[in-house]
Amino acid sequence: MVAIRIPRWVLPAAVGGVLALTVTDTVMMRRHRVSVRPQGRTTVQELRPSPFHRAEPEIVVIQTLKAPVIRVSAPVAAEPVAAAAEPPRGSRWDQFISKIPLLRRWRKHPPADGTEPR
Repeated sequence: MVAIRIPRWVLPAAVGGVLALTVTDTVMMRRHRVSVRPQGRTTVQELRPSPFHRAEPEIVVIQTLKAPVIRVSAPVAAEPVAAAAEPPRGSRWDQFISKIPLLRRWRKHPPADGTEPR
């Protein structure tokens, strides 16, 4: 026959646990007074629509459009072509590089003494 050794603390712990549960059940099973709610006017809340039910609103749109008004004005004098011309811009690559501060140095600088580029 195999003997099982049980530590000494197991029996007092089990009895203490059972005793604690019994006391808790006894206290909870006592009759408690029913709290009396204050008597007063009751308010009826309006029925709120369900968030899951989509109500289709009845929308009646009657719109009358007025006739469009076209203003007739004197013809505008043609602007000179030279004033409308924009200065030549660099290539798209130059525009891209100019937006990145560290890459601005990559642009070719004009030679200082008129010799060939660096």
